[in-house]
Amino acid sequence: MPKVVVLNDESDTKEILSALKTHGLVLANYYTRPGALELVSNLRAALGPRADEEQLIGHELPLLVDDMPCWTSALVLPPKHLFRYKETIALATRALRASSVSGQKNIFLYEEP
Repeated sequence: MPKVVVLNDESDTKEILSALKTHGLVLANYYTRPGALELVSNLRAALGPRADEEQLIGHELPLLVDDMPCWTSALVLPPKHLFRYKETIALATRALRASSVSGQKNIFLYEEP
């Protein structure tokens, strides 16, 4: 079952790396686009050299959450999570809805039933 980590605040790089290595998909919901680009760069440096097909990728995903259009930064670490545009957007939308309902202020782990 897919799991998604939602960052609702500025998290420690080690926490983010751990979440990526464990689950493969992290939504950097707290970060602005420029902040997310910088975060991806810092995380790539921390991960060290990797094969191209296992390189950390940052995506800006357009979502519709509770009938409100929004964007979130998705950090994808293959092969733990293979990015498929429509499927990842749907999963990210469900994760953000669940995170919002939970009221957790920092890190939220979404697990598909």
